[in-house]
Amino acid sequence: MSLSSRVQSNDPKLVKERIITSASTRDDAAQIIYGLHIRGVRSSEIENEQKIPYTQIPGAKPPRFLILIDSDSEIQWQIAQDSIESIWDAILEQHPRAVTPSGHCSFCGYDVERLPRPTICPECGINVDSIEARRVMRERRL
Repeated sequence: MSLSSRVQSNDPKLVKERIITSASTRDDAAQIIYGLHIRGVRSSEIENEQKIPYTQIPGAKPPRFLILIDSDSEIQWQIAQDSIESIWDAILEQHPRAVTPSGHCSFCGYDVERLPRPTICPECGINVDSIEARRVMRERRL
């Protein structure tokens, strides 16, 4: 039995153990799966019907899709973990930081323009250079 068919039995523990990332749109999910595929990692998407949160960032909605690794292989899991940041960077290339055009934190409005990178906002504590923060900022604009 494949992992994806077991996941469809709605076993929350199995789902959480195999999540590599999440996506709010079907296009993003497809791009992530393709990015993993070209790296030799089998993955699939499922709808997040249980509304499993995937980030601790304020204002982030539970993702619509969860991307799961379809293998119990630790090698595939490691490849996926090593690849996911560059895959998201390609998807989010037009959003290098979660800051407003005037250089303020997208979450609290603190001026972070002159702070060194990677930048953790001293006001709200969010890393404005992180994938998670960039995704939340992008989703708010969609």
